[in-house]
Amino acid sequence: MTSKKVTSIKGVQYAFMLIVVVAMATIPPGTAAGALTIEITQGEKSGIPIAAVPFRWHGTGNPPENLRGIVAADLHRSGRFELLPPADFLSRPSEVSEVRYKDWRLIKAEALVVGRITEKGPDRFEVSFQLLDVYRERVKVALRYTASADQLRQVAHQISDRIFYEMTGIKGAFDTRIAYVAMNITEENDRVYQLMIADSDGHNAQQILKTTNLPVLSPAWSPNGQWLAYVSFSDNRSGANVWLQDISTGSRRPVARFDGSA
Repeated sequence: MTSKKVTSIKGVQYAFMLIVVVAMATIPPGTAAGALTIEITQGEKSGIPIAAVPFRWHGTGNPPENLRGIVAADLHRSGRFELLPPADFLSRPSEVSEVRYKDWRLIKAEALVVGRITEKGPDRFEVSFQLLDVYRERVKVALRYTASADQLRQVAHQISDRIFYEMTGIKGAFDTRIAYVAMNITEENDRVYQLMIADSDGHNAQQILKTTNLPVLSPAWSPNGQWLAYVSFSDNRSGANVWLQDISTGSRRPVARFDGSA
């Protein structure tokens, strides 16, 4: 079994081109824009039937995170998998030596995820997981991670990435971050814009910038995930600035300026 140690949040794997930000910078602050709504009505017509068993906990109290829940949500959100309900499980193994493959063929699972979380010391945990091919009765991948409590969500996303790759041949993007702009209208009819970053599933959201009646547009990541580029306005009369902001320190600097006149 391969062992990994989680030491920090991984950089974003995908970045938008800065040219997109520059193109958006010509929009004046008074321009109204409709809200973007993305609605996913269905995924693939037939997802891969997969069973993810709750990770067995070896420690005091309750486990710090529900790893099975995070992994299942990641895979379901991709639209590529059909997550079989735990109520249908005939057994609940935590490692390959406990698996009765017949139990999983009976419920039509093609793949099986098993694992455990072991408390190793103060704020130190070991996570092991195995992805099994039910019909070939073999281990597709087995990995072990060492992490602190606040890194366990990241471990779950990394497990999801590996499962996604092993089952589809495509690199997963669950252990990434997203950037987005939230807009709220106050009782005084002011528009408050918040530039936010979060994990790919929306957890661990952090505010990067907040403005009132000054739009923030088109956030884009640097390739290494350290910097965020975005468009913002200094006031209602001036043009737009393209900023680069360091996510870890909060420092920012302008890299381009555009006249707000028509």
